[in-house]
Amino acid sequence: DKGARNVEILKQPQYTPFPVEKQVAIIYLGTQGLLREVAVSKVKEFEAHFLTEMENKLPDVLA
Repeated sequence: DKGARNVEILKQPQYTPFPVEKQVAIIYLGTQGLLREVAVSKVKEFEAHFLTEMENKLPDVLA
C-alpha cells in the first residue's frame, strides 16, 4: 500500500503542477510513512487538507 500511496501523492493536475515547496511537503509525508493510516482512495483528499492546514498555520514553511 505504501507504493500505491506514493503513486497517488505524485499525481498532479495537468498544466497546474504544485510549487516545489508543496511537492516536498507531500513527498516527505509519503517517504516517512506518515500516510500509512490513510486509505489509498483518500490520499488526494488528505493531501488537499494537509496543504490547506500548512498554508494557514505554517505559511513560512511553504514559502
